[in-house]
Amino acid sequence: MKDYCAYDYERRDFILKYEKLPDTKEIKITYADGETYNIPYTVKGEIRLLNRMRRQVEDYPDFVYATKQNRNVLVVKQIMMLLFSGVTMVFLTNGVIGAIELGEAGTILTVPLIMTSLTILAAKRRFNQIGDEIDKVNASINDYDKSLFYLNNEKVFANERLFRKDVKTKVPKKVKYILDSNCDINVPSINLNNIDELSMKELKKTYEASLQSRGPELVLKKRK
Repeated sequence: MKDYCAYDYERRDFILKYEKLPDTKEIKITYADGETYNIPYTVKGEIRLLNRMRRQVEDYPDFVYATKQNRNVLVVKQIMMLLFSGVTMVFLTNGVIGAIELGEAGTILTVPLIMTSLTILAAKRRFNQIGDEIDKVNASINDYDKSLFYLNNEKVFANERLFRKDVKTKVPKKVKYILDSNCDINVPSINLNNIDELSMKELKKTYEASLQSRGPELVLKKRK
């Protein structure tokens, strides 16, 4: 799960993921502020963590809207950086041409050329940094959409139908591995903690495979 927090103080209690440690029989919890905390492993404890992660999704209904607004601001900043670099390059080019025509390029342009080059390099670095921030924002939006899709179709993913042979042959390999690794029937095999390992495409393919399968009660008898 990505960080959906609007404020820094919320990150100390926001769970990104947890990991079961078989050797110590503990659960290692990772919070959005980077801190980790270990608790003794119990099935009830794991279910409580999953319920808490559920509330983290439900408590931020405006996350996507607010995040898209922030992304728009970043895109504008990136465009401004691009325009700034372009204008600077135009002035530099015109300056070089003018100095060459005067025959004094060496004496006139040495310092301005260095300063302009450094300015362009700084603008390019900031442009790339903003690009990284936009990628991070997009990843958060995609993650929230995936978590919401899971919660809206939780009954399908929790259905025992997923363990049927005809369904398991149609789901992605990652999903099959998760299903085969299921340790406790009381904990959903596919849950908010391990869908980090799956793309939205893989999650939707699993959803479709489950819906398309036919249970024994749906198999029609042949007419005589």
